[in-house]
Amino acid sequence: MEYELFINGPSGQLQARLHKVTREKIGIICHPHPLYGGNMDNNVVLALRNAFVEAGYSSLRFNFRGTGRSDGIYGDGNGEVEDLMEIVEFCRKEKYSRIVVSGYSFGAWIVIKASACISPVPAMVLVSPPVAMYDFEKLTMPPGSRCLVISGTDDHICPIDDLNRWCGNLPCLVTLVEVQGSDHFYTGKENDIFQAVTKFLRSLGSVANDQ
Repeated sequence: MEYELFINGPSGQLQARLHKVTREKIGIICHPHPLYGGNMDNNVVLALRNAFVEAGYSSLRFNFRGTGRSDGIYGDGNGEVEDLMEIVEFCRKEKYSRIVVSGYSFGAWIVIKASACISPVPAMVLVSPPVAMYDFEKLTMPPGSRCLVISGTDDHICPIDDLNRWCGNLPCLVTLVEVQGSDHFYTGKENDIFQAVTKFLRSLGSVANDQ
C-alpha cells in the first residue's frame, strides 16, 4: 500500500510516496522536468513504480524542490541532485540493503549527475536520458554498476544514435531497450517500460549494496 510522507531535504521538506513491499530493497524514482509540468504523478514515473512493486521492491517516488508540496524553488539541476542524495540517505537510514535509483528524462539526467555521489548502488534505470537537451560528453556512470537505459525510437529528446554513442563509452554494464514507435512521452507505451524494467530488476538476482 502506498502512503504519503515528507522527507527532510536541503531546501525543506520533500513530498514523497512510499509503497512498502519489503524492508530489504527499494527503488527510488525521479520525475521529469518540473518547469515543464513534470512531477511524481507522471505516467512514466507510475510505470516505474509499478515495475518495482511487481519485481518485489518497495518504491519511493518524490517531488523535487518547488514541485507539488515540496518546499523550495527549482535548483537548475544542482539542487535536484542534492534532493536525490537526501532521498538515498533516507533509504539507507531506513536500513534498505539494496537501492536501485531510476529517473525519466530530466530525472534520468539527475540520476547520472548524482551517480558518483550516491555510489554504491547495484543498478540504475534511465528512461530517455535527454542527450539532445544537455551536454552528456563528460557525464558517466560508476564502473561495476548495472544500468538499464530505455528510449523510444521516435524520441527527439533522446535520439537513439546519440544515446548509443554515449552508452558505448560508459564503464558500466548497460542494457539498452528501444520502445518501437514511441516518442519522448510514452503515451500508450507505459506497459513496454513496465515489462522492460520488471525483467531487468528480476535479472539482478541477489546483487546488493555493500553498505
